[in-house]
Amino acid sequence: MRAGVSTWDEIGDVGGNVLLIVNSEADRQDEVLAALERIRRLTPPSALHVICPIAWRTRLVQQGVAAGQLLVSADTGGAELELNHFLESHDAVHWALERHFRLVAGTAAHSLHNEEVKVTFEQSVGLLSQDAFFLTHALPAPFVYLFDFGEFVERFTRHSKQARYEQDARAIVADLHRLWIKRGRPGPDDSPESTGAFERLTNRIDPWLRSYDENAEPRLQTRRVSQGTKGLILHLRDVVHAQVEYAHRQGVEIDRLNAVVDERNAAVELRDSIIDDLKLKLEPIYRKILRLFK
Repeated sequence: MRAGVSTWDEIGDVGGNVLLIVNSEADRQDEVLAALERIRRLTPPSALHVICPIAWRTRLVQQGVAAGQLLVSADTGGAELELNHFLESHDAVHWALERHFRLVAGTAAHSLHNEEVKVTFEQSVGLLSQDAFFLTHALPAPFVYLFDFGEFVERFTRHSKQARYEQDARAIVADLHRLWIKRGRPGPDDSPESTGAFERLTNRIDPWLRSYDENAEPRLQTRRVSQGTKGLILHLRDVVHAQVEYAHRQGVEIDRLNAVVDERNAAVELRDSIIDDLKLKLEPIYRKILRLFK
């Protein structure tokens, strides 16, 4: 696998465990089953794992997903938890880290050109693996978008990029309008002589767009997150993972101590029961002995 735009048939060998998260709306059953069918083509059954709401557990088992490879979004008492909240829980993160997922995907489709960012869901998903690729898809269209961790983090700046684009677009229109007024409100002019309009139109545009060749083969242009930012986020993620593992170890130790206490309490109850039985059996003999000395 490699990051970038691809299709389901071009993804190639995943080379590890795969996590599919059922994040579709409750009435989008066809969407869930379509994503499951596509993911199954990428990986053997033993490598496929699923996190899902409680309502989907039985249906997925019926679809052939092993019950031991399913995790439902519920608390320890079995009560339903909101999916995004559950994905950030100790249980979900620890479960995922134990399985070392190589590819993570949701069942809900993104928009065709991948301009949609499911912010809350994607931020939660970012905690579930050390080095996974994150797949977003546009089913039923065949296109998929594979992100490594750096590119995945960069997606969260989309809203600020949109705001900057809108600001730049308004500034370009304002610059052109001022130039048009300055030049006496001229009519259309197709002469090759520069009027300054082109410079004002392009001075806020990325250089690669200025030299764009319409006849060249299409390519994906990305701006990667800085190494400093990526390093900081990776560090913070590692800290979260370490805390999850520590909390898990503490939980295991607490469970062990609770088991010891339960065993001790059971032994004390057995001892007290034996003593009570002996008292009942010895009481008649004790009374006979007292009568002998009266």
